[in-house]
Amino acid sequence: MFAEAMVRQGISLCLSIILIIVFLNEAEQSAMREAKHFCGERLSNMLYLVCEGAYNGRYKKNVYSANSDILNPQSGFLDYSSEESDTSVSTFPFKTRENANMMLSSGMRKRTRGIVQECCINSCTLMELRGYCAERK
Repeated sequence: MFAEAMVRQGISLCLSIILIIVFLNEAEQSAMREAKHFCGERLSNMLYLVCEGAYNGRYKKNVYSANSDILNPQSGFLDYSSEESDTSVSTFPFKTRENANMMLSSGMRKRTRGIVQECCINSCTLMELRGYCAERK
């Protein structure tokens, strides 16, 4: 009788601990996805905390325009059939020079949007802020 009560208490305690861990993990994930404005000293402090003191230079690297039309089927960018003639050998996955150059002119240019633009003027999440952190070696 006493042993059964101890087992039930142990199981109840384990379930409570698991639920607390799940709740705290979900709360942390939710905070990472919530967009906020970080300006001035607050931006500097948050960047230091998120990046643990190791962050990139002035601009984020390799950020491409989100309004790019490349994956739109009507743009013809992914249409490989128009590049091949009946007598040519398939060049898939390579594109003709004309279609490859179209990629650069259709919105795939690198933006030099800084952290102040992204997180102070606009709002950003902690995950976006983490994008400014340097890679750890």
